[in-house]
Amino acid sequence: MTRQATTFGSRLREIRRALNLTQEEFAKIFDTSKQVISRYEASKQSPKITVVRKFAACLGVSVSFLSGEYVDAVTPTAAHYQRLIRDAFKLDCSAEIL
Repeated sequence: MTRQATTFGSRLREIRRALNLTQEEFAKIFDTSKQVISRYEASKQSPKITVVRKFAACLGVSVSFLSGEYVDAVTPTAAHYQRLIRDAFKLDCSAEIL
């Protein structure tokens, strides 16, 4: 069985869906547009490393995990992401996501 490559976009989609959020709702958390999230998820746009770091920090995962380079020993659960998103509102997760 061949394993499909994991990308930043597919990880982002996985996290967003685990949170049961639309692209628009997810974009609002990071003060960006639905279109940017859509382009990331479709791998039509690659974020700057600073953006990947910001997403990783706000979502409580490693940059390696989020970029698809590494599967963390424990795959975060939806509850993990939900707790982090609640906490993200206390952080500045909205700065310059383009």
